[in-house]
Amino acid sequence: MKEIDINTIDEAEIFYRNMIGLKIKTKTKKNKGEFGQLVESAIGHAPSSAHLDLDDGEIKTVCLKPNNQVKEDLKIAKVWDKDYLEKKMKNLLVIVRDTENTIIDVKRCSPLNNPTFLKYFNSEFEQIMKIGLDKVSQSDTIVWVAKTNDSGKKQKNARAFYLARAFVSALLGYKFSSTKRGAKEIYKEYKSNV
Repeated sequence: MKEIDINTIDEAEIFYRNMIGLKIKTKTKKNKGEFGQLVESAIGHAPSSAHLDLDDGEIKTVCLKPNNQVKEDLKIAKVWDKDYLEKKMKNLLVIVRDTENTIIDVKRCSPLNNPTFLKYFNSEFEQIMKIGLDKVSQSDTIVWVAKTNDSGKKQKNARAFYLARAFVSALLGYKFSSTKRGAKEIYKEYKSNV
């Protein structure tokens, strides 16, 4: 069997586009990270948050609900370094699956290329750091959130940096929906910059 050698976003996009319609079997539906690990290992890469997944970008996965909204926030990284986070988001390849783990789409994006996302990245990152990772709440920010990387264990988990679910939907061209105060105004500003 030929070993797969995929190292760029272009190569990965072609590979995953050929997988659209394929259902990926996971051991459990509860471990949303398992799907992403399987997707990365399909191209011969061991899942790791220590560096970029590919030479020129990062692979992410999201689940799309039947109502055409993204199911959960998009984890960017557990490393709280602004330059590192910017590098992680510069060139994303997002594998979209449905609730049955069938690959339904592949999207490329660079969130910080949108002036609204960049503005809120700068201000909300600073706000999170000012409040402190041990004290910040998801309600303290709107677009970018700090939340625990919950593994289901009882001990306190470290916080990771996420793009809020509603804004992931907007970024990928799916249905935006949020009840968070100020989110609709930010969404309008985001859309004016697309």
